[in-house]
Parts: sequence; C-alpha cells; structure tokens
Amino acid sequence: MAQGYEAQVAMVRAFTEDGGYRLFGFDNPTDFRNAQALQNDMTRPSWMAGRIRDTAGLPRTADIQNRLIEAIDSAFNVQLPSGHGPNVVQTAAARGHDAFLSLQRSINAILRHP
Repeated sequence: MAQGYEAQVAMVRAFTEDGGYRLFGFDNPTDFRNAQALQNDMTRPSWMAGRIRDTAGLPRTADIQNRLIEAIDSAFNVQLPSGHGPNVVQTAAARGHDAFLSLQRSINAILRHP
C-alpha cells in the first residue's frame, strides 16, 4: 500500500465492499476501481455524478448534476485519521461505511424529488 494513503484506501475499500460500486452502475468492484483510477481530483466528482445519474435514470440537468456532486462531496469530504496501523484502518473503514450510507440516502432523496 502506498505510504500515506492507508486511510484513503481503507475508506474506499469499505465503501466498495458495502456495494458502493453498484451506485455507479458497475457489476463488480474491480471494474469500479479500474474506472475510478482513470479519474483525478478534478474530474472524479463530475464523473461520479454522471455515473450515478445515468445508473439511476435521472434527468441530465445541471441541477441534478450539482445536487449529486454536493452529495458526493458531503459523503467523501471527511476527516480521515493520519498515520498507519489497525486503528487508522478501522476508523477510515467506518468513514467508508458512512459514506456509502450517506450517498445512498442522498440518491434516494434526489430520486424522490428530481
């Protein structure tokens, strides 16, 4: 694991294991990770929002895109622990589980009121 990224990896792994990849229309975690790896910090939020929008069958409007980007930012823009070791991984994994639930709730709210 790349030094300094233990918490981020644990968070994304937990999110993915919870089924987060399905929110983006992927059939398996590997395809999700490979596609996400092609994104960077600048393109990832818009790419994620587009994948969610298309998977959920939401309209292609600026409002929907912006609401999804806000939901993604809210779910993933959390304070992660620094350092390394089992406590860091456990705390970051909990943040990943929380991110999955938060994003799922936000998508459901948008689906109810597009």
